[in-house]
Amino acid sequence: MQKRFEYTKAYPDAHKAMLGLSGAVVKTGLPVQLIDLVNYRVSQLNGCAFCLDMHSKDLRDRSETEQRLYMVSA
Repeated sequence: MQKRFEYTKAYPDAHKAMLGLSGAVVKTGLPVQLIDLVNYRVSQLNGCAFCLDMHSKDLRDRSETEQRLYMVSA
């Protein structure tokens, strides 16, 4: 199995910027569950299995329904 690209090591400045944007979005006051759903959808579009796994677990921990998770891509 081929090792996945480690963007945090390849582009640390981009990773830092992503974390900064994430922090700014949280401060908007939008519901955390909505932010997680958006992050989940972005991960689908980017094809990032690691992020999909992470965000789906976050959503389930916040009692998101399976139905809504399945409908995100629609």
